[in-house]
Amino acid sequence: MSTTEANEIHVNGRTTFQDTITDDGTAIDISSATKFQIHFLKPKWRNKATGEEFPAEVVKVTSSLVGGGTGGIHEYDAAEGFLDRPGKWRRQSWVTISGKDWPSNVIEFEVHPNLEDEPGVLISTG
Repeated sequence: MSTTEANEIHVNGRTTFQDTITDDGTAIDISSATKFQIHFLKPKWRNKATGEEFPAEVVKVTSSLVGGGTGGIHEYDAAEGFLDRPGKWRRQSWVTISGKDWPSNVIEFEVHPNLEDEPGVLISTG
């Protein structure tokens, strides 16, 4: 996933993560899946303002099928506060069909800080 200035992912922002499950490059029908999740690896992070450190952690969320799942697509709408730290995040989709787990490739993406989250960036002019 790449970002541009117009659609950067930011801390505490809301975004939709959409993945397609494929086998040898062809989307597979996941409409009969019994489990569909996206696993996010949050990066290790230290709050510059407080010095508090947060370890890397994996968070597993349940995703929703798109179009009934016949095109292999599922998605997760990140709630406000889910993207709680800046840095390089990773995600991987997992679906279970007929007892078989289908993991996707791992996708890396950047979560950018907001200006008010950066100590010393904002200078009061008043």
